[in-house]
Amino acid sequence: QYNILFVGSAFYANTEGIKWYIKNVLPYIKGHLTIIGKGMDRYQREWNNERVTVLGYVNNLDEYYYKADIIVMPIFSGSGMKTKTAEALMYGKTIQGTKEAFEGYEIEPKAMYSCQTAKEFITTYNQLTQGNRLLPYNKYARNLFLKKYSEEITYKAFKQIFNLES
Repeated sequence: QYNILFVGSAFYANTEGIKWYIKNVLPYIKGHLTIIGKGMDRYQREWNNERVTVLGYVNNLDEYYYKADIIVMPIFSGSGMKTKTAEALMYGKTIQGTKEAFEGYEIEPKAMYSCQTAKEFITTYNQLTQGNRLLPYNKYARNLFLKKYSEEITYKAFKQIFNLES
């Protein structure tokens, strides 16, 4: 069974997106969904079942990312780059997300799968899980993070942009 992870606080865009995913995608795929995020525990009664675990805030996300086979980001509203996208890449995770989840990111085709509809989420997930193409550690995701979004790379870019080279 594959471990699907959603990370995000109980902010409207997150709750709207994961509620949609639970209703429109999860019934049609195999796997167990874990939802983590500050305030999400208020949805435990509504969403918890044999296929969904809602934890709310956790002290350390590491173990949940390490156990995850895929990160889902069904985000339909909001603005700007999502920190959780960079975080998932940092952990070397394959991501299924909406266009909004990938706003401002360079798509790595072997690590990031843009899905706008339930059918796209379902089809892509099923393709990834067939033949065990979904690996707990995705080197393409990790390499993209190191090349484009790590703190070191970001710092170098800011130094260059603001002529802070000494």
